[in-house]
Amino acid sequence: MRQYRPTIEQLKKRYSRDMARRKMIAQRHLVNPDLALRPKIPDNSEPWLPYLPRTVEECAWISGQIAESTALWKKEFPKVFSSAG
Repeated sequence: MRQYRPTIEQLKKRYSRDMARRKMIAQRHLVNPDLALRPKIPDNSEPWLPYLPRTVEECAWISGQIAESTALWKKEFPKVFSSAG
């Protein structure tokens, strides 16, 4: 398999985006120093089971839980129609 190597132009763009992002964050911290001390948002994902699913029934149970959760969220936050599609 051929190795992917970004071009020099892609590397320059990536570097300039990173520098701009760092500069923007530094300016935000100058305006509001509390942002620098605020704790990072922790990962809120929890496993459906304390172990990997072992059977098809466990996978079906997880799928059912996801379907129920999706239905609940759709009920609480109905689709907003816009021209964006």
